[in-house]
Amino acid sequence: MVVSMAAPRTASFLRIAEDYRALREAAGVVDLSRWTALTLRGPDTREFLQGTATRDFAAPVPPETALKTLFLTDKGRPVALAWVSIAADGASATVIADEGARAGLHLHLEHFRIMEDVEFEGPDGMPRLFGVAGPERDPLARAVAASIPDARPIFAEPLSFVLV
Repeated sequence: MVVSMAAPRTASFLRIAEDYRALREAAGVVDLSRWTALTLRGPDTREFLQGTATRDFAAPVPPETALKTLFLTDKGRPVALAWVSIAADGASATVIADEGARAGLHLHLEHFRIMEDVEFEGPDGMPRLFGVAGPERDPLARAVAASIPDARPIFAEPLSFVLV
């Protein structure tokens, strides 16, 4: 008996092409549960991030928006490329980075906390994270978050995120 593998390969290729087209023309959701999510809380959160990240966080950022930044060692070596969303009052923030930062970002931030009144949570025990990519990512992130209790969208470039 001869079994042809052509049909499964064709179906797989068509699925990949369909997913690619959706990402280029609309949007798609990707599970990022292996990525790193941290929460910073305390009255000095904004000032702490201003001193530890390469991005200027002095000015308020629109709600539910994350800005891309780098966290560097004291010698200027990269620790993580991250997206940071700061609450309007500056007393809390969400930091999202890829899975490569999971082991070291929290410790890195702890290392730079000296006198600031800021506490860290994560990456363990943090909400599940989804990435939304494509030109229509923000409306899709908003719709996904609205359909899940207690989920919140975070709008960013080139990905937006949904914390569940």
